[in-house]
Amino acid sequence: MSHLEIEHAKRLCLKLPIIEPSPAASITDGAIAVFHQLIQRQALDKELMIDVVDYRHLAQGSQVLLICHHSHYALDFADGVAGLLYRDRRAQGSLSERLSLGLSRLKAMAEAIIEPLALGFAGDRLLLRLEDRLWAPNRSEVAQQAQTVIARALEAAGHPDSAVVALEEDRRRALGFSVKLQRALIV
Repeated sequence: MSHLEIEHAKRLCLKLPIIEPSPAASITDGAIAVFHQLIQRQALDKELMIDVVDYRHLAQGSQVLLICHHSHYALDFADGVAGLLYRDRRAQGSLSERLSLGLSRLKAMAEAIIEPLALGFAGDRLLLRLEDRLWAPNRSEVAQQAQTVIARALEAAGHPDSAVVALEEDRRRALGFSVKLQRALIV
């Protein structure tokens, strides 16, 4: 697998962890109203916001989603980590370009909900997944190559010297990385 093939991975997913999260119910209860207000105000620049989906009946995973034309945003509780999730739906451009766009959109969404939901984010940490098993299968040799590509993409996106560490190798899951940013995405 070459670096070029990693660049073909289209499904980018970023998760900004919530600091000391309250129980999921207390975070998600107000989220539906806040997400609807974002739609009414068209608060996210360059996003066509469509609908809000309530999956609070699920114990883990994405519980409240904001569906947009280009992306999905969610309050997510998968893998024991509460966070704001960004999932790219209509990927175009290089991995660097998509990562830069994803980081700016994730930051804009975090800024839009931080006060109304009284959340705190670990702005210097990210979970990143390449949810494209054809171009980025979860294998150690692919993870090593992807780490280099992702580090370069983060540098191009204005986050040089970020630490990128591969998550567990599990072929049943998408290739994932834990990222420690040198410059916080959000304070």
